[in-house]
Amino acid sequence: MLSAHFLLIFAGFTSLVFGGYLLDRAAARTGHPGITTIAPMCDEATEEGLLRAAIGAFFFALFAMGGVILTPELRTTTEWPAWLQGAIALSMLSARTAALGGLGILVLYGYGIQEYGVFHLMDYPVFLGIAAYLALTSMNSARLRALRMPILTVSFCISLMWAAIEKWAYPQWTYPVLAERPYLTLGIPAENFMVIAGFVEFAFAFHILTGLGLLRLGIAGLGLIFVSAIADFSRLDAVGHLPVIAVLVLLFLHGPTPLHRSLHDAGRGLLAEARRAGLSFVCAICLLMGAYWGLQHVEHGTGIAQRRSPSRRRRDAAWGDSGAGAAQRCRAGGRWPRRATNGRRARGHHPRCRTLCRSVRRVPRSGAGRADRVAAWRRRPCVTAHRCDAGTADRPRRGRDAGLRRAPERS
Repeated sequence: MLSAHFLLIFAGFTSLVFGGYLLDRAAARTGHPGITTIAPMCDEATEEGLLRAAIGAFFFALFAMGGVILTPELRTTTEWPAWLQGAIALSMLSARTAALGGLGILVLYGYGIQEYGVFHLMDYPVFLGIAAYLALTSMNSARLRALRMPILTVSFCISLMWAAIEKWAYPQWTYPVLAERPYLTLGIPAENFMVIAGFVEFAFAFHILTGLGLLRLGIAGLGLIFVSAIADFSRLDAVGHLPVIAVLVLLFLHGPTPLHRSLHDAGRGLLAEARRAGLSFVCAICLLMGAYWGLQHVEHGTGIAQRRSPSRRRRDAAWGDSGAGAAQRCRAGGRWPRRATNGRRARGHHPRCRTLCRSVRRVPRSGAGRADRVAAWRRRPCVTAHRCDAGTADRPRRGRDAGLRRAPERS
């Protein structure tokens, strides 16, 4: 991941952050009205009503959809999460019962951790911020209610930053989407595009977390990206991004929080403020990258094992997967989990696209029966979703078990 190309883009975005914070701090000190104003655009009651309405609509959509936990990606076969989602939607009707909805969100988040692990749920800390916001909304203490927006801002920005690190760590997860929609890359190679996209997302999140004068301009730019993605994809994407868009609207209306004002030192010069912002940007990337790989290693060792739901286990059994190694496939596409193979490494390469394949046992280098095993392996379709199924030309060396879809038979 830390290639020369990555480091070059890293240096370029650090320079952009330095220049952007010169403008941001200058706009904050001039105090011109308009998008650079730091005063709230509406009262707290309006902000609370907008967020409760959006969260209520989101969980009602999940209740109607069924079979999901917190997002359409987190699937489940149990029934009680759907009923809890319906109860959360009803709790949004009143500010007094919003705390119960926040508690329900925490229960669903904990269930998601039980099913998919902490590492997977680190994509969605924004739900923890929403739960805290709803819980504090029911409080009468003005001091506690003042903590709602800083907590929501931090959790939202951490979600974006974590997703940006994921784009750098495993860009091959997005290659099938780029293969279906090549116009998204604007003619840039897919590998370079994923690096740039990760830095764009991280820079937006960093500015939303620490900006001041041009804070609303950054929020508007990121919101435009999310809204345009809904038009290009399906209604499912609209449901999944509804909490994100609602938080962006809330941040835009509220403007800078006490957290943003505490990070702005009016006694410092503009160059000193911009230099501190650039160094903080570099430190934030290094810290989040270390946390990403560290949490992955603590939870999954040398690979990322994707925990399967009951429906996934039944589907794998119907497809004929056998052996302890088939019980936990490596989400990262590189290695099997150590405890799942009993010492065997069931790795090979798909005969069509040479993508790393783990559908059969390792073929021995020599010995009796090798030719028969090689022929059987080439005849067997791989259960990994490869880029060759999308008809792309440049195929990576590694693949992701995207839903464990069976690759089509060769003619």
